[in-house]
Amino acid sequence: MSTNIGISRQQRIFLVKESTRGTLVFPATDGSAVETIASGDGSMNQSPNFTNSNEIRNSRDVLDRFVDARPAGSWSFPTYMRPSGTAGDVPQDDVLYECFFGDKAVNSGTSVVYSQALTKPSFSMWLKKGHTLYFAKGCTVSQLSLNVTNTGGVNQEWSGGLMWMGWAAPDALASAAAQSDTSITVDEAKKFCVGARIYNSTTDDDNSGAGYEVTAVDVTTNTLTIGTGVADSGGWSVDDVIEPFLPAGTEVGEPLANRTTTVDFGTDTGKTIQSLSLTLNDPIQYTEDEISTEGYPTDYLENERDYSGNVDLYFRKADAKYYYDGFADTELDVSINYGDTAGKQAVLNLPQTSLEVPQVSTNAPAVNLSIGLMALGSSGEDSATLTFT
Repeated sequence: MSTNIGISRQQRIFLVKESTRGTLVFPATDGSAVETIASGDGSMNQSPNFTNSNEIRNSRDVLDRFVDARPAGSWSFPTYMRPSGTAGDVPQDDVLYECFFGDKAVNSGTSVVYSQALTKPSFSMWLKKGHTLYFAKGCTVSQLSLNVTNTGGVNQEWSGGLMWMGWAAPDALASAAAQSDTSITVDEAKKFCVGARIYNSTTDDDNSGAGYEVTAVDVTTNTLTIGTGVADSGGWSVDDVIEPFLPAGTEVGEPLANRTTTVDFGTDTGKTIQSLSLTLNDPIQYTEDEISTEGYPTDYLENERDYSGNVDLYFRKADAKYYYDGFADTELDVSINYGDTAGKQAVLNLPQTSLEVPQVSTNAPAVNLSIGLMALGSSGEDSATLTFT
């Protein structure tokens, strides 16, 4: 089998909303699953903790340690904002938006509205990096960062946590498997985790486009148990290559250009600015300190939001009014308008945005202002909405 180094540009991502927190869901295998096109590298990590043994020996070496319960893992990747192109149809990052804000309303033919809720759903993530597939359950979105400039695409930086992650990497069959066999022997079973989907790339047997689910892994005998028996009438042969499987997917929309973005700053519609950056923190606390038979966190709690940012602009005469607003803690209705064509536009509305006192700087030949922002709620769960129209 191939021993090639993984290629970074060979990246695929699928995100599937979970009906039950922490229950792994595989993407639809009929080609309808939305494939997330990232605008940069994706990552998924979960590192176990260890506790050194306190047994006293006549040695200065650590002779043993305990494997602790897994803490929550993490994931991150960026995307461009990609509306569907049709008003009322969900955008590419539908799962991320809903799992970040908490609620979604689809109004056919007009809009898709993401609004805040007290609780947030989870999703399963499938990330193929080079030759290896990583997958995780109980994923949540805890941070969304957005920057408005007049160059490039509307980039969104996403990150969050996860309950449990697994992996699957290419390997070869060590023994032949007959048709309908549900156990296969590979050279190295440590390359696979329960929940992975695999296929035989040598015979192109992918179980009619569904892949074979790995339901058990025995690293002592290098045996994988699969949920569906081998479909090939001639079975599988020694040295056939077994690879991780993902289904065909569909792309949604086209990325929006930053130059089409405008900002409404209170009564100043289409405010002339240099840049606007927002970091929307909606933190999640996983139940890492619970004792459970699973050995990893199986639930999470939503914590207090912190939506803040900064706007930079040339200091025009009219902008001196923001000193008053900063000292008076004035709240403005701020809207960021992405795109300018029906079906390819979105509005992020922060209706109660508190302003910080402007900070002056010199960037010869101009004088510049930098104003801090913080989005507040009014009655609760109303500090932000995102609407695609």
